[in-house]
Amino acid sequence: MFSKTIFKQTLKANFKLWLIFTIIMSVFSGVLIAVFDPKTLSSMSDMMKDTPLASMLGSTTFLGMLSQTFYSMQGVILPLIFVIMTANSLIASQVDRGSMAYLLSTPIKRSTVVRTQAIYLVTSLVVMFTILSIS
Repeated sequence: MFSKTIFKQTLKANFKLWLIFTIIMSVFSGVLIAVFDPKTLSSMSDMMKDTPLASMLGSTTFLGMLSQTFYSMQGVILPLIFVIMTANSLIASQVDRGSMAYLLSTPIKRSTVVRTQAIYLVTSLVVMFTILSIS
């Protein structure tokens, strides 16, 4: 089952954190896209051809540069931090604060609460990556 009320409350409680991570990732992506210049990358790869750093430079295409820079570190670590922080606040912090006891005193099952919050977590990541792909 799914609870609209719990979903809305979870959305309101975690919207600022989601927005901060989405904006930071969009800015990183936008800066990398704005800085991309194939001539500079090809000249750098020619300059570093015989050094150990040549493997780090990767391809001179746009997608190669994006995969080597953004999606190797920031595009993975920032969403991972968001997932850890959000997942902790969804269940564990509610148990610690005692608000989970109030929530479970209503006729809502525990599985509905957990399923609704898991749906929020997956939905927030999908929307985050959709916005990141569009920008």
